Amino acid sequence: MQLAVKSDIGRVRSVNEDRAAVQANGPNKGWAIIADGMGGHQAGDTASQLAIDTIRKGLDELDESYTLEQCRQKIAQVIETANASIFQAAQ
Repeated sequence: MQLAVKSDIGRVRSVNEDRAAVQANGPNKGWAIIADGMGGHQAGDTASQLAIDTIRKGLDELDESYTLEQCRQKIAQVIETANASIFQAAQ
C-alpha cells in the first residue's frame, strides 16, 4: 500500500491551517487522518495539529491483537480525546 498526503492553501487564506497524516502498518493496512483547520477561526492551525498529534499517538497503541470492534472503539476514544484536548486548549 502506498500512502501520500497533499494539501493546498486554496484561494482565500494566506496560511494553510489543514493538517493530515498517513501511516502504513504492513502491506495491506494503514490509516489516514485529515484535520480541517477551519480557516478564519482563531488558531485553526493549532487545533488541527493538536488533533493530528493526539489521534496519531492513540493509534500507535493499536496492534495485531485488537479485534475489529476493539479498533473501532479505540478510534472513537482517541477522536473524543482529541476533541477534549482541543476544547481545553481553547479555554
